Amino acid sequence: MSELENWQKKCDVCGEWTDGNKYVCSHCGEIMEEERLKKKAKREKQTVFDVAWVTIRPTDHLIIKAVKRVILAVQVVYFGLLSFFIWMIAMISS
Repeated sequence: MSELENWQKKCDVCGEWTDGNKYVCSHCGEIMEEERLKKKAKREKQTVFDVAWVTIRPTDHLIIKAVKRVILAVQVVYFGLLSFFIWMIAMISS
């Protein structure tokens, strides 16, 4: 058996040592490292940057589709310019 198969960790609740591969303590039944699991779940839910892009649906009227395409083009140009200026500032400052 390798060391990875035999490693143990101490339960934060009861203080007993249990199998390190388990998420639940074999002595008291509490979740092992609950804070770490909560933080990991929170990180997975978070996004770095979320943009509300205009969506063009097939059921939209022709005029609505045209207006949405213009708005989408403006959004793309805006974020492209914003990204460029952020890149320029980063290049100048370094």
